[in-house]
Amino acid sequence: MKLNKILALVVVMMVVLCSNVFADPVADGQFTAAEYTGGTGRYVNLSFNQSGSPALAYQGQLWYLESGASIYAAFIQPLQLIDNSYGNTSVGWGSKGHTFGNLTGSDKAQFSFTDGLGTEKLNFYLDYVTQSGTFPSNYGSLGVSGGDGKMITGAASYVQDWGTSIDYNLNVLHHVLTTNSPATTSSSSYTVTNPALADWIFNVVYEVQIDKSVFGASGFGGVTVPIVHDSPNKLGTNAVYTVPDGPIQPPTVPEPGTLILLGLGLFGLAGLRKIT
Repeated sequence: MKLNKILALVVVMMVVLCSNVFADPVADGQFTAAEYTGGTGRYVNLSFNQSGSPALAYQGQLWYLESGASIYAAFIQPLQLIDNSYGNTSVGWGSKGHTFGNLTGSDKAQFSFTDGLGTEKLNFYLDYVTQSGTFPSNYGSLGVSGGDGKMITGAASYVQDWGTSIDYNLNVLHHVLTTNSPATTSSSSYTVTNPALADWIFNVVYEVQIDKSVFGASGFGGVTVPIVHDSPNKLGTNAVYTVPDGPIQPPTVPEPGTLILLGLGLFGLAGLRKIT
């Protein structure tokens, strides 16, 4: 009887775990690699290039996942290039400084989506953060139809949802800090001193959800982020171009089937120990 209870517990735990792994991402700006784990989840490491210059060593990432009727993509910039720290508590900005107004000024990222034949179906700038009374904090991302966002190719109606990390900080976590970001242990550390603000996201992240029907019969082909505008970044420039740094890769998080086999294997060992 006791073994049956253990087996039931193992099965429930595996079902919950697999449900979390297979759950669709949420385009809210809070990126986790686990959201993009699955059969179609992929990512590519990115370096960044100033116009006419070699690629920088700083590495960001672009993740994407095809699930159901949607394509999800997340673009994460490296902390060495840009972050959500500003005011008297900015991290790594030195004498250049960084203000909340810099983020609202003209920050945006360009996304390009192609179909299976390589034809570009969507190209747009996604707004990072803009002052607007439509948000609880009076600041948030206006997507592709407001602020610094705009459509270049395709219709805005195919952009189903979006989010940025500063929008998440302000409107989901409700940390409405528009003068100074959370204080850290030093000007070179991202360790927050106030536990109530420890969940603040310092990485600059853009997430977007796309209606898969835009790609037609040839299906989804790929996504790139040709250019990102930070005003300014830690290099003292504004626009930088992304450069793939290695091949497109599947995530290394264990697949659900592997997790189930692991759980059942552990259960089997427990049963064998009990019998012997």
